[in-house]
Amino acid sequence: MTLVFEGNYYDGINAVNCFVNVVFNEDSLKIYNCKKSINKIINHKELSKTEFIGNNRILIRLNKDTGELLDITSEEFVAAFKKKFPSISGKNFLEKLADSGWKGLAAMVALLIVAVAGLYFFVVPFFGELSARFIPMKYEEQLGETIYGNMIQTYTIDTTKTELVNELIKDVDFQSPYNLKMVVVDFDQKNAFAIPGGYIIIYSGIIDEMKDYPELIGLLAHEVSHVNHRHSLRSIFRSLSGYIFISIILNDINGVAAIILDNLNSFKHLSFSRSLEQEADEEGLKILYHNKIDPNGMVKLFEVLMKDGKNSNELEFLSSHPLTTNRIEYIQSQIKESKYHIKQNKKMDTTWAKLKTTSTN
Repeated sequence: MTLVFEGNYYDGINAVNCFVNVVFNEDSLKIYNCKKSINKIINHKELSKTEFIGNNRILIRLNKDTGELLDITSEEFVAAFKKKFPSISGKNFLEKLADSGWKGLAAMVALLIVAVAGLYFFVVPFFGELSARFIPMKYEEQLGETIYGNMIQTYTIDTTKTELVNELIKDVDFQSPYNLKMVVVDFDQKNAFAIPGGYIIIYSGIIDEMKDYPELIGLLAHEVSHVNHRHSLRSIFRSLSGYIFISIILNDINGVAAIILDNLNSFKHLSFSRSLEQEADEEGLKILYHNKIDPNGMVKLFEVLMKDGKNSNELEFLSSHPLTTNRIEYIQSQIKESKYHIKQNKKMDTTWAKLKTTSTN
């Protein structure tokens, strides 16, 4: 049995509506009014301009420019239309989910969680790291002073080693815009890390592993490169991006400092991405070339640390600066492809001998 529905037809010319009968065809609707000679087929393409109002009213806009419109108020027709043309709902994706019951709501919640997670793990960290690039150097150095002042309280500074290390590097040009400060702390673990603004903390345990001063200069050149390129600042901003990003948006610089100070321990275990480590290696080698110091010192230190790391849980440097055979081979290949000159420095030899003497006492 063919169902016939009633509707209001507006021709877009006259404001007065005309009552019409509406029936379903195979892929279209037919509207007619015998008395007024209206006989029109609405094809599938025109049906895509459908709007639903509640569950009992449907608007089919036939011509947006003229305002030609079919208006049907019938819950039975709306249900029959949706069944006949399921691909034409007139609703957006979220509305479809909402109408699909608890499964739709669950899908909406899942979609929201995925969107929030994507923002938190990818978008916010990206902007968090990006924001670190725009922090003025003066503020970065002030932040570094504050971080160092709070962190150093947990250590015992080895003043003798600190003086000798600074004497050793007195004539080394690290090509840095920062006022570098090298500090040796009395700690048996093999570790070293950079603080934003120019502080390099060196554990005495890692110096004890070294055989010659090029190893120490290689290590320091690597850490200074992290400072020069703001790797520490960028990494900690990325790690704490959620909190820091909000503070920056609110222009709360003091809030940034407070967040970082609450996470001071992160600096000791801050892991850099593979690209940042490679950049620090490459820039560190350039510093060694520039100062005519044997770049193989960096390789020798890394080889010793990697060898010791296989049997030691105390090798903190490997947890924050992961070394691999491929990485060491890459450094070696860079050295082989580079033209450099080595100049033996008797003054540095003498200072290094004093430093090693204090290490064995």
